Amino acid sequence: MYGRAISTEPKDASQSEDKTQPENKTQPEDKTQPKTKPNQKTKPNQKTKSNQKTKSNQKTKPNQKTKPVPTEIRRLDAKSLPLACKRLARQEPKFRALLQEAGTPPLRFTRPGFTTLTRIILGQQVSRAAARSVYLRLEEQAGGAITPEAILRLSESKLRAAGLSRQKTTYITGLAEAMTSGRFSHRGLARKSDEEVIAEITALKGFGAWSAENYMIFALGRPDVMPAADLGIMIGLQELDNARRRPDEKTLRRRAEAWRPLRSAAALMLWHLRDYRQRNSIA
Repeated sequence: MYGRAISTEPKDASQSEDKTQPENKTQPEDKTQPKTKPNQKTKPNQKTKSNQKTKSNQKTKPNQKTKPVPTEIRRLDAKSLPLACKRLARQEPKFRALLQEAGTPPLRFTRPGFTTLTRIILGQQVSRAAARSVYLRLEEQAGGAITPEAILRLSESKLRAAGLSRQKTTYITGLAEAMTSGRFSHRGLARKSDEEVIAEITALKGFGAWSAENYMIFALGRPDVMPAADLGIMIGLQELDNARRRPDEKTLRRRAEAWRPLRSAAALMLWHLRDYRQRNSIA
């Protein structure tokens, strides 16, 4: 494209004047002039060739720069989470201060499937430390691996001995039966929309929106989910705003609308702030 500009270059005015003046042929000193005129013709050609090289280089450089730059975050992972946090920090000054104080939140993603869903049940309405303690005892009762088949082989008394309440025992055995019978499968959830994932998980007994939203963040890496009913996120937002009162679920959901389409990263940052200040005893 740029190379075709050579044909549009204007000719030297002295060339047209020589053709209309025949008397110059009788003058010996004029015969030496054609030797210098070709040099005048080649100089603009040399310039246009160099221009072609620089223009072609200008065409390739933007392509090299734009290839590795992501325009949309489709899944949170080790590379995209820091980027999502930086984008939120540019949008929300308080998030920028959070990153300066506590740093980027750590990755807490888990493998999709029965084990993660079981962890979510155990984490309902208890502290993280208490849920982990029950999980380790349950893992021991199951023979080292928590699978649907292993759970169904355990009696109710053994499940209760691991620390499960009667209600959570019902939820976990119901999940195991749904997965072994084929009524529920986690394998197709990654290809479904957020709304479809929530609908399928909440159809299981004992799983509400909070459970489905946590699974979507930690097992599927969905970038735009906000578990607004989570106590830890409420405390994190209270810390972020330095507020006297803790926000409720409705307030948190309304506030999180400004963080779309990266609400999952915002949730991780709020969890991280809560944990960071608890560890460092910062009021």
